This record gives sequence, structure tokens and C-alpha cells, in this order.
Amino acid sequence: MPARARASTALFDAVHGLSNADQDRAITRAEQLLADGKQSRRLATQILLKMPTPKAPALRRRLRSLLHDVADKEAHAQFLAAILFGLYCHGVHAPRVGGLMRLQKHPSAEVRKNLSLALARSTHREAARCVAALSRDPVRRVRVWATWVLREGRRWQRAVVDRALIARLRDRSAEVRGDALVGLAIRKHPSASDWIRDELRRSRRIRGEWVFEAARLSGDADLLPDIRAVRRQGRVARPWLSALAEAETELELRSYDSARSSEVTS
Repeated sequence: MPARARASTALFDAVHGLSNADQDRAITRAEQLLADGKQSRRLATQILLKMPTPKAPALRRRLRSLLHDVADKEAHAQFLAAILFGLYCHGVHAPRVGGLMRLQKHPSAEVRKNLSLALARSTHREAARCVAALSRDPVRRVRVWATWVLREGRRWQRAVVDRALIARLRDRSAEVRGDALVGLAIRKHPSASDWIRDELRRSRRIRGEWVFEAARLSGDADLLPDIRAVRRQGRVARPWLSALAEAETELELRSYDSARSSEVTS
């Protein structure tokens, strides 16, 4: 049987195993394929990426370790990007996260973007610095996803993340600026409301929900006049009117609660 036919049969067998929830067998088949050369390695990669995350801790570790093995050997950008997305879905193997950092300057923007996603749940001491560097990438979509990862990075060093998010407030992309604002609002940065107000006032036409989400998360009722001004002046595109309304309602409730509290204490 030709080598490609054998590899195809192996892939069929592994997928058949997956259909019967035989994850241990599928991972074992992928391990065998990884030892057979480049073509078989890519078939193994497809098997691993199609698998749901195993519930058994031992199988999860094997799956993550195999994905790291493939990432170390893979040179093709498309496959490498897919592997990194797989690590985002399944989680990275903590002892091997450091080996991914070399991809920070990979020529493929898709690889760099997916690297930021792969590191999203990592607690490695350099993960935050790597994603912060990716948030300064010349390619917009890399900055967008890296900034999103930073905004969700609650377990990372606060100083590193705050500095990176503040730097992105000057980004030319409204989406990047918006995600940075959301991250700073989530983290209750003392200057978050000032930056949200600046963004509300500077934008002639707001196209995105991010600044409204940031305002809502801030809970600062002092932003109400600026939110209302955006609505009154028609400076928000129709798809984002519901996000504006949610922010306005939340801040009105905060304002009402604050006024009631003041009445009770007086």
C-alpha cells in the first residue's frame, strides 16, 4: 500500500476511534504518525486539532505535549498557526510555554496572532510580556487579538498589563483602543473614566461597542452626560445603539442608587 494510502487509512482509523470517544487510541495513533515524517505529521496534527479537550488529566497532558512537539518541528505557517490555535483551545503544557516565545517575531502575522491566543491562559512569567509586545505589532489584527488577550489577563502582572493597555489607547485602530479601554475598566484603573470620556468626545462616529462596554463596566455615573451627547448628536452607528442603551441604563441605575444612598445617609 502506498505511503499516502497508509497515512489516510491511519487517519480514518483515528477518526473512527474519535467517533467512539476513544481518545486514548486517537492520541496513540497521532503519536505513531508523528514518527513517520512530515506528511504523516500533518495528518497527526489534523487528528489532534479535531479532538475535543479530554476530560482525563493524563490525556490532556499527552494532547498538549504532542501539540508542542508538532509546533517545535512545523515550519509551514498555516499549519503552525492552526497548532497554536489548538493550544489556545486545549491549553498549553506549562513546562513548555517558554519554547513558544521564539514565535513572537515569526514572519507570519497569523502565527503571531495565534501565539497571543495560545498564551491567553498561561501563567508563565514571560507570557504577559510576550503578549504586550505583540500588542505593538505593525499588523492590526495581531494588535487586536493581543489587546483582547491582555484585557482578559487577570492573572498576569498588573503593572505589565496596565502599561500595555495604556499604550494602546493611542492606537490608530478604534477596536484596539476600545479593547484597551474595556481592559482598564475591568481592572478598575483609577484613570479609566477619564480615558473613556476622551474616547467618547474624540470620535465623530463611533463604530463599535467597546467604548460603551467600557463605560458600563466602569460604573461611573459621571459619564452619563457624554453617553447621552453621543446619542443626541447621532454619533453612533445603528448596530451599536443597543450597546449605548445598555451603558446608559446601567449608569442611570448607578446614579439613582447613589442619589438614594445620599438621601438615606443625610
